[in-house]
Amino acid sequence: MADSEIILAFSKEEVTERIVKMLGAGGLHVRGICRSAAEALRMAADVKRSIIITGFKLPDMTAEQMFSELPPDIGMIVIAKGQQRELIADDDIVFMPLPVSKDELCRTVRMAAGRLSGGWKKHPRPVRTEEEKKIVEQAKAFLMEEHMMSEMQAHRFIQKQSMDNGLRFIDMARRIAEQDD
Repeated sequence: MADSEIILAFSKEEVTERIVKMLGAGGLHVRGICRSAAEALRMAADVKRSIIITGFKLPDMTAEQMFSELPPDIGMIVIAKGQQRELIADDDIVFMPLPVSKDELCRTVRMAAGRLSGGWKKHPRPVRTEEEKKIVEQAKAFLMEEHMMSEMQAHRFIQKQSMDNGLRFIDMARRIAEQDD
């Protein structure tokens, strides 16, 4: 663990305190604590070979959305309710269902640190251009307005439709966004 850093990203302070105590009792040190995904992304950019431990959703984005913005040498562990596992499509995210024991958490973090040596992501996602980001946001906005979906539901809908139709995510988003024109 000496060459891997741990970053916690939870919106609730009491959750963060419990995780810090559990990791500390297991001999692991937390490098930084964040309250938003944007803050965690900034910190991860400065701390190479780190592991972000987070909940399913932060105030500004879901864990999966944050993970898609991370470079390949940053790993992620999501601690959340068991039923939320099915909402995370990316197999490169380590999921731990609640409740989590100290031993289980520390063992998982150590395993994750070992995984960093070969690059965390099996299939790094291409970085979206600004134009592609606008298309995705337009498609989500259309789904949210016309079909009364939350942003997370809209994102998941686009993912599922792209898989069902054998299209890339951006191509499915483009098709949906064109319905708004």
